[in-house]
Amino acid sequence: MYTDRLLTVAGGVPAWLLTVGGGLLLTAVATLLAVRASRRRRAPAAGVRSTA
Repeated sequence: MYTDRLLTVAGGVPAWLLTVGGGLLLTAVATLLAVRASRRRRAPAAGVRSTA
């Protein structure tokens, strides 16, 4: 007979929860960095432009 057990780490936290949470966190950080980079590229150059 086979007994199914949930893999846990660090005092009882399910391993699948750490995997899903880590993936979501990684996706959120990558999205945040992409948005900040795209906003930085679109900003007009600061300073006064001379017509001469």
